[in-house]
Amino acid sequence: MTIDQWLYDIFELVWSTRKLTQFVFLFFFLECRRGNLPLRSLDKIFPFGRQGGPRHLSGSGDRPLH
Repeated sequence: MTIDQWLYDIFELVWSTRKLTQFVFLFFFLECRRGNLPLRSLDKIFPFGRQGGPRHLSGSGDRPLH
């Protein structure tokens, strides 16, 4: 096995893993936004209400996110 083949295999593995990670994260994020996953702690990480819009934009602009 040459160095080129080895590097290509590693690149392919990293690239596919990265794409898989992005897909899983996106799926997870969308399911949480739609409210299908009962994870209340994610509301602290992603400041979105269950209806979709950012919660903190109601009224005065500089209010903290809780």
